[in-house]
Amino acid sequence: MHKTHLRLVLLAIIAVWLVLLTFMPSHHETEDAGPLPVLGSVSGFVLTNQFGTPFDSRSLEGHVWVADVFFSRCPGPCVRLATNLKRLQDQLPAGNAVRLVSLTADAAYDQPPILERYAERFGADTNRWSFLTGPQAAIYRAATEQLHLAVAENPDPESAKPSELFIHSTKLVLVDQAGRVRGYFDGEDEEVVLNQLLPAILRLEQELPDSPPGVPVAP
Repeated sequence: MHKTHLRLVLLAIIAVWLVLLTFMPSHHETEDAGPLPVLGSVSGFVLTNQFGTPFDSRSLEGHVWVADVFFSRCPGPCVRLATNLKRLQDQLPAGNAVRLVSLTADAAYDQPPILERYAERFGADTNRWSFLTGPQAAIYRAATEQLHLAVAENPDPESAKPSELFIHSTKLVLVDQAGRVRGYFDGEDEEVVLNQLLPAILRLEQELPDSPPGVPVAP
């Protein structure tokens, strides 16, 4: 009983942490036409993409990008995330330079061949959409400390359903050309992704990189 009680306490702590990290940023989701706020910054990380190639976040400099946390064995929320990211990918204008970055919470299982098949399953444009794995500690640092997306292992994996092996945010985080976090959006909601996130991306592309928010690129 003591062991079961401890597991329940740990799950409760993780749940509270998830709520704090996941839902507090939602107050910053922007629906008006004003400048998007600066909510943080990405200092940099190096992981491995679905082709087994090192992926340095410095390659994203000069690009607007969108990131999420998922794992391939998740049958529910992660499928909705990937489906909506595919919808977003398809709605981006031709030649658009926006990048999509998906970090796995399940690094031990989601090795590059698994991620490559997962990318194919959702029709990912591999010139724009990267699925990243690597040392789990490095992934979790990038997700929680830089992108402020909650992610944690289930402390009782043996009794967990596949969808419960990892607890993670279902937000999509929007990052500008200078590596500044500019917004969080509900990744499971198609309308939010297409009617809020997509316009926010296009607005950011009109900003001058490294400038104060809202300064447009000169024509």
